[in-house]
Amino acid sequence: MAASQDQPAPLTVSSPPPHPTMAVFRCLKQSFRDYHSGTGATMTVANPAGQSHSATLTISGTIDVDPSVLILPPAVSVSLTQAGAVVATRDAPVTAGNPGTYTTTFPANTLAAGAATATVTSIVPQKTATTASFTMT
Repeated sequence: MAASQDQPAPLTVSSPPPHPTMAVFRCLKQSFRDYHSGTGATMTVANPAGQSHSATLTISGTIDVDPSVLILPPAVSVSLTQAGAVVATRDAPVTAGNPGTYTTTFPANTLAAGAATATVTSIVPQKTATTASFTMT
C-alpha cells in the first residue's frame, strides 16, 4: 500500500517500547531538591549551655537524611543571632556517616551577654534548624 500525498506512510514498530505500561514521553516534574528535603531529612543542633560570652562558644549537632538518599552536605553554615540580628556565621565540615556530625567554634566575645540562638543551615538536604534560646553571661 503506497502512501498518498494526503496520508503519511504507516509507522512500523520493530520492537515494543522500552516501558510498555507508561507513556514514552512521560516527564518527571518533581524538583531535585524535593528528593533531598523530604520527611527523612532531619537536623538536630546541640543547645549550648549558658556560659561566659568571654569564652569560646562551640556549636555541634547531627544531620540525618533519608536512608534511600544518603547524601550529606560537605559542610553546614552556622549563624549566631542576638537581639534579632545575625552576629556571626561560620561553616562547619560534616563528617561522613549516618547521621553526619558537625562542630564549629566561635571565638571569645563573639556574642555579648544576653539571650542568643544558633541556626544551622544545610544545602543538601535543604534544611534549617535553630536552637532554643540560650543565655550568655
